[in-house]
Amino acid sequence: MSEMQADHNLKWGDISVHPKDVPAQSLFALSQRGFSHVLGNEVAAQVSAWKKTDEGAKATEAMIEAFANEKRNEKLAKIMDGTLGVRTAAGPRVSGIEALMRTIAVEFLRARLKKYSDKSGTKVTLPTGENTITIAGKVMTRDDLIAAELRASAAAIKEEAERRQQVQSEGADAGDELFT
Repeated sequence: MSEMQADHNLKWGDISVHPKDVPAQSLFALSQRGFSHVLGNEVAAQVSAWKKTDEGAKATEAMIEAFANEKRNEKLAKIMDGTLGVRTAAGPRVSGIEALMRTIAVEFLRARLKKYSDKSGTKVTLPTGENTITIAGKVMTRDDLIAAELRASAAAIKEEAERRQQVQSEGADAGDELFT
């Protein structure tokens, strides 16, 4: 195992402890709980979400078990190669307008998915983490869906982002009068 860096503390709220200060038995117990959670609960959540898709709803028990094993193996690979919890899809920081456009794209997606859910009677929500949903036969992550919405509704999203930015700017200017 590589040496832990100084900033790799165990954290919860205001509590922060470096692993070297935690007794080995407690570290093992924490590791076992995390290992069980990732390979058990997180995989179960992925299977549950997949079973709500068109493909998953038609799956046999053997197909469901194969899907679970695939997801469990993916999680184990991340544990073993040190990438568990590391955001690999993170790109460069975005400007204020780009962040606002992404927020609006998420709002548009949620509205679109709610409308689809209401119409079809099958609840479909925006996936989180590594979860996916199948749209038009294509398995998509949250980031895939957001990128698609940004492309499909680019003009409307940009217009709404600029409108909101203007409203925020006007509100900030009005606040100056309160403090002069």
